[in-house]
Amino acid sequence: DLAIVDLRLAKGSSGLETARHLRMDHKVPTLFVSGTMNDEIVKQALTLAPVGFVEKPFTPTQIQQPLDAAHYLKRHIHL
Repeated sequence: DLAIVDLRLAKGSSGLETARHLRMDHKVPTLFVSGTMNDEIVKQALTLAPVGFVEKPFTPTQIQQPLDAAHYLKRHIHL
């Protein structure tokens, strides 16, 4: 499993909180996407050990690379 989570969700929800819940309660790793990544948000997100960050808008290739990396980690390192 892998959650692709936008750092900014609708109605003021926090993608960081969603990712924290998924990681802590369900052991689901996260790939973050965002149209506005700043240093503070990235620093907070790194505490959740994401498999990566992709800035929007992105191409299929840009999102495929971290998906492939997450798949590899899951199979070989048991993320």
